[in-house]
Parts: sequence; C-alpha cells; structure tokens
Amino acid sequence: MNRPAVEPRLPTITSRALRGAEIAMKAHTMCALELPSTVPVPVIDLPFLAREINDAHRQVQFHGKSMLMEAKRAGEALIEAKKKVPHGSFAAWVAEQCECSYEQGRKYLRVAKVFRSKMVPQDQFEMGINAFLDAHATPRQPETPTPRSFTREDAERALKFHALATRGATEGEQAAASSKLAGFAKAFGMTPEAVC
Repeated sequence: MNRPAVEPRLPTITSRALRGAEIAMKAHTMCALELPSTVPVPVIDLPFLAREINDAHRQVQFHGKSMLMEAKRAGEALIEAKKKVPHGSFAAWVAEQCECSYEQGRKYLRVAKVFRSKMVPQDQFEMGINAFLDAHATPRQPETPTPRSFTREDAERALKFHALATRGATEGEQAAASSKLAGFAKAFGMTPEAVC
C-alpha cells in the first residue's frame, strides 16, 4: 500500500514569537561581540595558582644557583687570565677580549674568590650577584680621624669660646659659645673642660 506523500507543515510564527526571536538574536549578537564563543575561558583555581607559584619559585632558585655558578666559572677564568696578562694591562685585556665590562668582570672575580675562601651555604644561591657579594663582604671599620696637634692659636680660640660660654652677654650667646666649644674640643678628641 502506497501512502500519499504528506507535505511537511511549517509551524506558524506569530508576531509575538517573531519579536522574541529578534530580541534573542540581538542579545546573542551582542554577547558574541563581547566574547567570541571560540575563545576558551580558563578557569583558574587556587590549587592551580599555587602550582604556578611553586614552579616559578623553583625556577628562580635553579636559575639563581646556575647564575652564581656561571659567575664563579667566569671569575675562575679571569683569575687565570690575570696571572698570564702582563702587569697593568688586565683591564685593557678584559675590555678588548671579553663581552662583559671590566666592572662586571671584577664582580665575577670576587664571586670566585668568595667560593675559594669559604663554604657557601645553599640558601645563598637564591640571590643575585650583587646581593651575594654584599652578604659575603668584609665589613669595613670606620676610620677614626687622628686628632690634629693642638697649637697656641687653637688654645687662644678655645679660651675665647670658654670666656663667651661663661660670661656671654646673653643666654643665647652663652649657649652658642658653649656649643662651639664642645665641637671644637671634639675635633681634637677632648672634652670642653680638658681644652680650657
């Protein structure tokens, strides 16, 4: 038995449905312009961020250590070159033969000397070259100025300051003279009483 062919019937669209479809299309078009549907939106959670931070920290540690080891290697080579270059021409040789500046080469020399002279703890590898050298620098003692000799002119000046400090015309003049006497005495490594 043959059935007669049935034509598909299209649904009828009311004006209300048509307006709703237009609004939906406009909204979809606006969203598509703001964020294309082909661009994946990553979901970043805290465990992912922690892994990123830890991985980056390990890389910093690794590269910090390798940077110092390479600085040490360059320093060792510079030490050997300095032994072979004629005296007084090492800076010129570094400037001519090396890609680093003479100042940077001196830092490499210092790194190599620090490694030769002492055991370097592993936590020291996390810092840069300058921080490494600062951490291993020998602190300088402040130079104590040697007092100059006390001349007759100095004694007369001290007596003038003392006279103004004890018998000045005003309290301000006395205070100023007393302060000057103290500074003057300090320059000679003495107290104001010892100067007068």
